Amino acid sequence: MAITKLSHQPFWDRVGKEARDMIKRIIFDKGKSVYGDTWLGGKYSKAYGAKKSANKFKRQSSTKVAPVLTGDLVNDLGSFIKPNPNGFQIGFPTYGKRVEDLRKRFGKKGTITSEDRPMPMAVLKYVAREYHKHIKRNQTCVTRIHRIGKK
Repeated sequence: MAITKLSHQPFWDRVGKEARDMIKRIIFDKGKSVYGDTWLGGKYSKAYGAKKSANKFKRQSSTKVAPVLTGDLVNDLGSFIKPNPNGFQIGFPTYGKRVEDLRKRFGKKGTITSEDRPMPMAVLKYVAREYHKHIKRNQTCVTRIHRIGKK
């Protein structure tokens, strides 16, 4: 079998955008960590939880238990998707330090992304499934005839 388009940038652009949207739904809308646990065990400290549920923060856009307060972190993820012929880059170009600080302060239950799990498992499975379909679609059957001797 020969593969006609192994590296295809428009494919990675489409898959990268869908992966970004899935990450937003899982982490920011459903309030899950990258490992699938509820964000910070489903509750904040008493003082912070009371202020957030009462909408007392400046520029606050969410009251649920999720890694979103003003929406800047969500918008930062949405602004950066960089497809290339061999894959895509996705991340937090401006607020990467905040993501790292959340991981250091809260450990596994406060992790948006990490080295051992860059995206939630559902997103990783989606990317693998789409890549497998892309490879299957771009395979061509090649028949080779091997002859021994002169023609």
